[in-house]
Amino acid sequence: MTMSLTRALVQVQKKATGQTAEALETSRKLLADRRARKGDDDPEVLNLMNNYATMLQNTGDLDGAEEQFRATLAGARRVLGEEDSRTLHVTTNLAVVYMAQNKLTEAEELFAYVLAGVPDDPNTFDQRDQTRGVALWNYGATLHRLEKLDEAEAALLEAYPLLEMALGPANRHAMSTAGELGKVLKMLDDPARAEQAKTVFEDLLHTRREKHGDDDPGVLAAMSNTALVLQGAGDLADAEALFGEALTAAERTLGDQHQLLFKS
Repeated sequence: MTMSLTRALVQVQKKATGQTAEALETSRKLLADRRARKGDDDPEVLNLMNNYATMLQNTGDLDGAEEQFRATLAGARRVLGEEDSRTLHVTTNLAVVYMAQNKLTEAEELFAYVLAGVPDDPNTFDQRDQTRGVALWNYGATLHRLEKLDEAEAALLEAYPLLEMALGPANRHAMSTAGELGKVLKMLDDPARAEQAKTVFEDLLHTRREKHGDDDPGVLAAMSNTALVLQGAGDLADAEALFGEALTAAERTLGDQHQLLFKS
């Protein structure tokens, strides 16, 4: 790397860091101003607290994010109630921070709490189902790290259809769920259970293909996700074939942007 390019890269990094610091300070001031005018029990104050905590998390300040999310959760439970969707959203955010801190037992408990508050209703689909899907994905990842593979498999198998329906198979949550499930299946090494997971993903892929056609970006992502599960299940030949089919179609239809589709 030339000196001029190195200096340019440093300047870009400094600018990005400065912009992040400026945004964080703006978020802090907005929170302080609203709190001074409305008090701690204002729902918008709780929303600003959650946003500030998220920004702390994104900058890598996990301890600061944990402290802020804990304070937000205490306020949300007091003001909104424990079953309110906003309270459950903050609970999920705190659990994700616990995951990043490797506080897996604490994360597991909070995800289980969220899921108990967002029951599955097969007759309806709304925002709460999306919340449930995201919680299940993270819960499954936590259980995987705790080596509770049976429970992780069940959570991930339930999560993927919800996330695909809510956000599409190309969404990073859905793609991460497929990858996580593939890893769990590889560790389980149980052909019968691997076959069950393959059936779930292949059925979803078939339904999406019939509705949207083979060149739809969502179909291509679903093909990639299914291939990840096939790979984890040990079906390497079919996984390779499906990855190849998806990649060929993506290059044909998306051109230079095709790699973005497969980046989870």
